[in-house]
Amino acid sequence: MSASVEHERPEGERLIFEDEVVNSDDEDGDTFDSEASEQRWAYYGILMVDRKASAAEINAAYKRLSLQFHPDKHVSPSSQKAAENLFQRIKRARDVLCDEHLRRVYDTLGPKGLAEFENQQLVVKVKDLKSSREFVEDYERFLEEKRFQEEMRSYNPQAMTEVCLDMRSVFEEGYYGSDEEEGPLQGEDNGEEYEDEEYEEEEEEGIRLFDQLASISCSRMRLQQGFSFPIGQKDQIFIDSTMLVNFERGTRGTATLSGYWRRLLPYSLESRVGLVVGMGGSNQLSWTLSRNITKHSTASVGVTCDSVQDLLIPGGTCSYSQQLSRRLRSEITGSIGLMEMVRCRLIYRAETYSVVSSVQTGVRFHDSSPSPHSVGLHLTKALPSQNITCGLRGSLSLSHYFLGISFHKSIPSRQMEWNTTLKIDSSFGIKLHISLTRGKQKYAVPLHMSSQIQPTAIFYGLLLPTLVYAAARALLIFPYLNKQREIEREKKREEHKAAREQRRAAAKEEVELMANSVQQIIIHEESIAGLVIVKALYGRIHIGEHRTETADEYVLNVTCALQHQVKDSSLRIPSDVSKAEMPGFYDPCCGEAKQLYIRYKFHNKLHHVTLADKEPISIPKQGHLMSNAAGS
Repeated sequence: MSASVEHERPEGERLIFEDEVVNSDDEDGDTFDSEASEQRWAYYGILMVDRKASAAEINAAYKRLSLQFHPDKHVSPSSQKAAENLFQRIKRARDVLCDEHLRRVYDTLGPKGLAEFENQQLVVKVKDLKSSREFVEDYERFLEEKRFQEEMRSYNPQAMTEVCLDMRSVFEEGYYGSDEEEGPLQGEDNGEEYEDEEYEEEEEEGIRLFDQLASISCSRMRLQQGFSFPIGQKDQIFIDSTMLVNFERGTRGTATLSGYWRRLLPYSLESRVGLVVGMGGSNQLSWTLSRNITKHSTASVGVTCDSVQDLLIPGGTCSYSQQLSRRLRSEITGSIGLMEMVRCRLIYRAETYSVVSSVQTGVRFHDSSPSPHSVGLHLTKALPSQNITCGLRGSLSLSHYFLGISFHKSIPSRQMEWNTTLKIDSSFGIKLHISLTRGKQKYAVPLHMSSQIQPTAIFYGLLLPTLVYAAARALLIFPYLNKQREIEREKKREEHKAAREQRRAAAKEEVELMANSVQQIIIHEESIAGLVIVKALYGRIHIGEHRTETADEYVLNVTCALQHQVKDSSLRIPSDVSKAEMPGFYDPCCGEAKQLYIRYKFHNKLHHVTLADKEPISIPKQGHLMSNAAGS
């Protein structure tokens, strides 16, 4: 599948945030995730084989089950219908698992990916794939393109609310002025007066701290709203509006309206026409043309016209990106006009970390502009199991230096993200940026902690986000998630209720198909003092003194189903997946942990064993013998 043009907006015209593909599990996921996992391996469960079974073992299991449940072996119409349904499930499982390519799709992507593959919606060359990871990446690209196409046909609003707080009075002594120190009291030098003076100093210190906290003010507020909508299949329009009020400088505020029109052209070309109109700021008109040159390279060129202080400044941009290897990518960008510079970037992305290095040089537009000469390095480390990403960014130029420490936590199933970044800059001092994203709405609170580089501000800048996140997690996030999880659990129970009833009826019919064979097996096993299943229960079974002994809503009697699988006085089922898909079984307690309790007679002695849902079955065993118990 060829690479597509990256759908990113030019700097200055970007919508507030960009969607990211999250490739890790949600730590706060509900219990129905286990149910989805059980359904994923259903084909192995119905054939009663493990996931590493060879094609020969799968065919042997299919032949054994076909001899038991083939429709021709049943006479009555109702039995034939039930046998036909079960036989089709068995045959479907064999067909998929014996086909090398289909099995690979099923093992990697599950039933949903297999259905899309068979419907030819997922166009991949399975034979050319070298690893399952490449196949997953190709499938993720397919999902991303599918998501983008759906987004192209929908209204996509995005919004951000930002309130910047000035906390410099807390960390900078004398920022708002300091009181003059008073001299010692004359003629009073006894211990009692000293204690009064110490008490007054403590009181003044408390008042001073209260005044510092009370002097925290709102220095800036920004409201931003963006949305996009399609015009036909090849055109899309993006509009972004921003209102900024700077209370610190006493300005009336500024407003900016920006947008661009994107059109897909033949020969993998993409055209963008952008316009930025600002009140109290600069205006810009731009046009950019980009194209995929090869499968691993992309280039773009553009022209701009900026209006700054009644001056028209023409300019241009160009960029080239080359994928050097599977993990390494290089980019070079150049511009003239308002900023004349050349920037080179080298990006290395691994599974759990990334390294981005950059070098930039250029010419200043005027003396107040920052130095265009700089080098930078950005390191990120991801913890996929916890959906956490930590970052360290640094840059050095001729005029200043910058260091940023970031922390990102996401909860994909709730569409929530928590971001904190501590910025240490020689120009503006220390700032802490905290933001919370919920769906398409983003709330940001930048804190200006100090105008100078102070260790105290750095310490509290690292400590404050941890305390805020812990408090929000305990008081807001967890209670909300628990409530939403319970609502979704009830909703999913209702959604799966019909499917469970249908599977329960099918399991009952399957047990009826086994009845005659089971009677013959029991007679034969009893005649040779072999293996006879006395009782078998599957579901939510309590272990210990209060063991469940009877079937109920959450416990299924599977005695007949297991006895049917006994051969030569032994029962061997090596399957390492859920037993809910075995013939005569169904899931009586969706999303919950299940066990299998078996009580059986072997050599006229009672045995029993309790197994986990995904634990292979192997009986009889000497260790299962019940103490002081024997059968007649």
